[in-house]
Parts: sequence; structure tokens; C-alpha cells
Amino acid sequence: MRNYASSAIVLDFVNYTKFGAVMLAIPGLEHNFHGYWIYPDNSLAIAKAVVVELTSALPQYKSVFESNYKMFEKRINSIKAEFQSISKRYVLNNTGVVIAVPGAAYFAFSLGFNVCATIVKGPNRFINITELSEIEKNIRDGLIKYVVLPVSLTEAKPGEISNQLSRDTGVTILYVKLFLIGNFETYSDFMSYNVGYIESQVAHGGGDISASSVNFFLYYFIIGLLTLISIAEGLIIFKYRRIVEEAV
Repeated sequence: MRNYASSAIVLDFVNYTKFGAVMLAIPGLEHNFHGYWIYPDNSLAIAKAVVVELTSALPQYKSVFESNYKMFEKRINSIKAEFQSISKRYVLNNTGVVIAVPGAAYFAFSLGFNVCATIVKGPNRFINITELSEIEKNIRDGLIKYVVLPVSLTEAKPGEISNQLSRDTGVTILYVKLFLIGNFETYSDFMSYNVGYIESQVAHGGGDISASSVNFFLYYFIIGLLTLISIAEGLIIFKYRRIVEEAV
């Protein structure tokens, strides 16, 4: 149980639903709460909920909060467009996939994939032999084309099962970064990296988790674009900070 100061404002999923956040269903889990913040539309709902609460608490800074939200919204809409472009370019919409863990589902949904099964069903709960045989049959029948696996779980049980599936059936593994760790300073950096990473793998018929597998041109283009946006954002924040300081 977490303890919060009596004056603290605590936001949770119920607050985000007011602005359109959703938990999407996957096989065996009607409301998949694992990684729901990864879904771009959900990230916008979360940001909007935060803006509303901040504006309510600090109405004098309303224009600052709204300006920052609009910049964030612009970035996320660009990322959504990239996901849609990849899906269209490589005809991924409704393509059957297996996800290694429930949290990977929201990347799959962003690409228009049809999630047919999940390897991990819950804490220490994995698919059984019968279910695994059904997945193998669907792969061989062409109903499932990819397994979506977080890089961080490659050496864990979900990764072992995913790699065994790939060896036995030839199914392609698509790797994703599931956690905001490493060199990611913002959510948009994290998602932009995954856009480039996923496209590189789809374009080359599969994933290699080494850095060389990333489409460097796309990756550095995105990083450069984000740098320019960050500079513009910094100038805007500086402007508003001056306004706020002069008003105090």
C-alpha cells in the first residue's frame, strides 16, 4: 500500500479514461493493463489528464501546460503516423502474431497486428503444450507470422519459448524495447526508437537484437528531428519562464 501526503493529487487509469484511454483485450485477458501507456492514444489521454489537474492546481500557468501538451500531441501524432505507414508499407494490418508477454500487445496493436496468443498468461503462468501445438499449427498454416518479444526478456523463459518456436517453425521474431531505460529521456524518444527498430526488422525479414540491426538512417533522422523540436521547446519554455518571472 502506498502512502501519499494528504494534499497529493493521485491520478490513475480511471482518470485517463475520461480522455479516451482504453485497455485492449488479448487472448485470456479481457482488460490488458500491462503496458497500456505504450499505446500512443493512451499516452495522449494520460498527458491530457495531467494537464487538466495541473491547470486546476496552478491556473496561472494554464498557457504553459497547454503549450507543452500541444507539442507532445504533435510528436505522438507523428509517431502514430509512422506506425500506420509501416503497417501499410509492409501489409501488416490484421497479420497474426504471438506476443511473448502482455505488455508487448500495445506495440502489436499500434501496427494493426491481430494478437492470436500470448506466451505468458500471468505471473509464472505460461502456455501449455496443447496451446503451443496450436500456435505451431497456425504458424505453419500461415495464420501467424511473427512473435513479438521484448529484448530484455530474450534470456528469460518467454525468450526461450519464443526462440524455440522460431527454431521449430521458422516464425520471425520481432524485438521491441518494452521499458523506458537506457538513453531514453522522454516517452517520444522511446517510441521513436521502437518505430525505427521495428521497421528495420520487418524490412529485413526478422530481428537481430544487436544495435547493427537498427535502421540507422531512420533512427538518426528521428533523433535529429527530436533534437530540433527540443530546441524549439526550450525556447518556448524560456519565453514562458520569463513571462512568469516578470509576473511574480
